[in-house]
Amino acid sequence: MTATAVRPAAHPELFTLLGRTPVVRVTAGLPRPHPGFWAKLEGLAAGGMKARAAVSMLRGARERGELRPGAPVVESTSGTLGIGLAFAGQALGHPVVLVGDSELEPSMRQLLRAHGVRLEIVDRPAPHGGWQAARLARLRELLAVLPDGYWPDQYNNPDNTAGYASLAAELAA
Repeated sequence: MTATAVRPAAHPELFTLLGRTPVVRVTAGLPRPHPGFWAKLEGLAAGGMKARAAVSMLRGARERGELRPGAPVVESTSGTLGIGLAFAGQALGHPVVLVGDSELEPSMRQLLRAHGVRLEIVDRPAPHGGWQAARLARLRELLAVLPDGYWPDQYNNPDNTAGYASLAAELAA
């Protein structure tokens, strides 16, 4: 992921996999009586349950010129957004570098790497701010050395929540 790195191919056909996730009627007994409810199984969706948010953040950044074609995407994650960013990165042609911590489950590490992610693991919490502060410190170090690196900043990115609009529309339908 240096200036001479080969730009990954985009696979926009992956976007056809977004949406139309299964729903199931839950009628099983719970501690209190209930009439049943519908549950949308977003965990079974392509790119995981946060793929819509990840796609929204990367598309928004591209439209504003904040994310250049083929530039790396760098984010801190405990897992689920990372899977979504891996999906979005593959679809749009961006390498993805994720910063996790030693609390990240081995199975999640394997899954992220299987999706082509470069995974950076911090091994100790920061004295002030714990694991998240340690991840963000490493993220900033990576941005300093990755040309054109883009940080979606999931916690402060309005495109994150906007990504759920398609989910709301799908639920209404």
